[in-house]
Amino acid sequence: MQSLRLPPVSQEFLDILDRAFEHPDVIPGADRDELMYKAGQRYVIDWIKKHTSTSTISAPQAQLAQVRYGSS
Repeated sequence: MQSLRLPPVSQEFLDILDRAFEHPDVIPGADRDELMYKAGQRYVIDWIKKHTSTSTISAPQAQLAQVRYGSS
C-alpha cells in the first residue's frame, strides 16, 4: 500500500470539521442507521486529520499551498 499525504490544511479548518462532525453519542434506543452514518462521517474526519497531522499549517500558509496545489 502506498503512503498518502494530503496537501496542508489549516488548524482552523480541522477545528471546524471537528465541531461540524462530532463523535456520535450512543444511547439506548438510538437509530442504528443514523449512528452508522454519523460514525462514517467521523471516520472520514479522523482519516483527514491522520493524513494531514504533520503538515498542518496556519491560514496564511494555506493560501500559499492553495496556489501550489490548485483550488477547487
